[in-house]
Amino acid sequence: MAENFHVIAAAEEPASDTIATIREGIGERCFVLRGMFDPGRLARLKSELHALSRRRDALDAPLVRGCANHHRLVDSPYESDAPAFRREFVNLHWNEGSGDVNRFGRVLAGLRHAIIGLDPATSIEAGDGRVSLFRIDHYPSGGGFCGPRVGDVNGVELSLLMSQYGEDYRSGGLFYIDRGNRHHFVDGQTRFGDLVVLPAGAVWGVYPIDVERPVDLLVAGGRWSLSTPFAPLEGAS
Repeated sequence: MAENFHVIAAAEEPASDTIATIREGIGERCFVLRGMFDPGRLARLKSELHALSRRRDALDAPLVRGCANHHRLVDSPYESDAPAFRREFVNLHWNEGSGDVNRFGRVLAGLRHAIIGLDPATSIEAGDGRVSLFRIDHYPSGGGFCGPRVGDVNGVELSLLMSQYGEDYRSGGLFYIDRGNRHHFVDGQTRFGDLVVLPAGAVWGVYPIDVERPVDLLVAGGRWSLSTPFAPLEGAS
């Protein structure tokens, strides 16, 4: 494991000293929390979402309070403001039927706020019209990617890995660029079920996945991950 990566064995609720260690080093290092999540439950969740992707009644919908969970295909070229090719499964906290997506998403959102020292009561609803999405991204084989973007310097980027590099996909994956402009490939250092905490303010993205293969969105292969980004609700004041 490279010096810029720090692996911590963690229970489902990381101890206060673990959070303190991450908080102290998050400006310079990438942390990997291992053992927080049951790989079997993650594998079942991925299978359920893959089956959902074949349904047309759950396609993209406006992000308004009370809306249903939905999914969409993001296909933005490299010359766009936010280039990416992936499928997004967007789950909202008010849809209690979401099961493990809700459970895992709440854990990530709570940990994010604990690390940056914010009120845990605002980890799901920010109080300013933004809501924390429980979003699963599928980067398909055949070139799924996410162009470089800048993380919040006052926050942290957490990503729960739901696939295994070298098995579900063999090239591409998560990377970040440190303050010295050095590129660090994350997925080659991780395992299925790891929770990655990227350095605060780092530029990050996903290198194209298995570009030598044809694109087939009906196949579950490729890279899967869960994150909890904030997004504004439409019509919120």
